[in-house]
Amino acid sequence: MYEQQEPFRLDELAVMAKYLQQFMFKCLVANASVSAIGEVDKTLWSGLLNPMRAILGILHERDEARSFCPQNTWPIAAASTSGFKGALVKGTEPGPMLVLRVQPTAIPFATRLQLLQKTFEDKRQADFVAAGGERPRGTILKLHRLTILDDALKTFSR
Repeated sequence: MYEQQEPFRLDELAVMAKYLQQFMFKCLVANASVSAIGEVDKTLWSGLLNPMRAILGILHERDEARSFCPQNTWPIAAASTSGFKGALVKGTEPGPMLVLRVQPTAIPFATRLQLLQKTFEDKRQADFVAAGGERPRGTILKLHRLTILDDALKTFSR
């Protein structure tokens, strides 16, 4: 794909990735059901968002392997606003939570890291209160990713 640049040139793939990323973000935020977090109209999901998610996954994976997109392609500016971050932290609005679950590349890494740290801190505080003010033991973290070793090696090689 890179060498022959068929059926799309690399600059066309970069434009496609940016457009699909923005379009999917807006679809997820706008069409998130208020009644149940993560429930989106099934026809919209199966007919449009699922294939788009697959294409975005392939483009993101290839961009990570050999960069062809501009640096600001994957995180979306709207996901960096304080309102969006606040909704993520509170977990009250279904749109941001759905974006975090379905399209995490749209949210800047620093924001996802802050959310994870806050989740750990909240858990630690809840354990402290549940233990009657005594310092609880460490947190158990279960990882279910198959590529965790590959990700670690890639990170250490940078």
